[in-house]
Amino acid sequence: MSRQAIYDWQAGKPIAAENAARLAELVRAADLFAVEGLRGTSQAMRRPIKNGKNFFELVEGGSPADTAARRLIEIVRSEFRQREALRNRLAGRKRPSREAFGEIGAPMLDEKE
Repeated sequence: MSRQAIYDWQAGKPIAAENAARLAELVRAADLFAVEGLRGTSQAMRRPIKNGKNFFELVEGGSPADTAARRLIEIVRSEFRQREALRNRLAGRKRPSREAFGEIGAPMLDEKE
């Protein structure tokens, strides 16, 4: 889909069958995101999904939008489970105070000498 195609639609020209099919794919992808509660934040949508490409790059390259959406959802779910497992594993551990880290990285320079 090109910018010109969008201008043509706004002017009342018919949508080409190929563009209508791509739009339908994007609608299905958006529905998948909505069902999962995944909001289209730029960070999530730009996360690499396959071969270093993000959702937009995959769709632009001709990959089905719903397939890319499913894969992104799988990645986000997996990361969520990993965070939950880590949170549960660390539950109850005493956290060091901020003061304990106060001098880490501080230069040890005595300018009086």
